[in-house]
Amino acid sequence: MYVARQIVIFDQRAQKQIARASINTAEDYEIALPAGTYVVDINHSGIDFAKGLPAQVEIRPNEVTRLDIAIDTGIR
Repeated sequence: MYVARQIVIFDQRAQKQIARASINTAEDYEIALPAGTYVVDINHSGIDFAKGLPAQVEIRPNEVTRLDIAIDTGIR
């Protein structure tokens, strides 16, 4: 269901796209980023939305940062 969506990473001011990651069939995603502050969102596909996004996330050196995202596709 989520494989058409992607996680989109922007710079700290949300002005420049840095990376994209696909959501796999297990509804997981992974992105390797250098340390810094980023804005995370989804590629909105139709009427879907994700509560709490866009979100600012700080990536620290040599740490794993987890961000769970619940996407409401609007399909009922």
